Amino acid sequence: MNRNTDKKLLEIRRQLIHSLGMFGAPLIIFFGFEIMKVLYGFILIIIVVMNFYRQTKSGKRTFIVKRYYKFEKWAEKQLSKYERGEEFLKGPIMYFLGVFVVMSLFAQEQVIPAILVLAIGDAASTIVGISFGKHKHIWNKSSSWEGTITFFVFAVIILLSFTSLESALLIAGIIALVESLPVIDDNISIPVCVAFLLTVL
Repeated sequence: MNRNTDKKLLEIRRQLIHSLGMFGAPLIIFFGFEIMKVLYGFILIIIVVMNFYRQTKSGKRTFIVKRYYKFEKWAEKQLSKYERGEEFLKGPIMYFLGVFVVMSLFAQEQVIPAILVLAIGDAASTIVGISFGKHKHIWNKSSSWEGTITFFVFAVIILLSFTSLESALLIAGIIALVESLPVIDDNISIPVCVAFLLTVL
């Protein structure tokens, strides 16, 4: 396989893992909002610490006990199947940060659809975009109309369970535009915007 094919497969694997975030919604209902907020915050801290540790160790063995060093190398090898080398662990950090922020600012009624749109809509749009995206946005050459339309469709379907058709179409349209922008990481912009618009509309 050539480099472009490898990149596409890596991105598809990343997005399939990203889509598993949808299970956060039923977990919030089952375990409770506050418990899950603490859990998301704890996982975020762990990943940040792991990333900091990885960047400061300079490739040297840092564990005295050999079996811990072997676990570290195994874990890094597994994670490398789903992370870009130049952005290792950035995706998980931004995802858990985005969910934790939205859980800290909004109520459960807005957080659950925000998580679902982020997990499903964003993953679907990226997979379609890298697989079939031929028409790039003028303002963002790394994003395509095919991906944006996919995001819009999935967002509408999800939001219809939480709001009216008119609001779902309006919110999905706004968020689809926000998702296509290169300025802010969409792991933060998508859930925050979804929750905010559900609150005010």
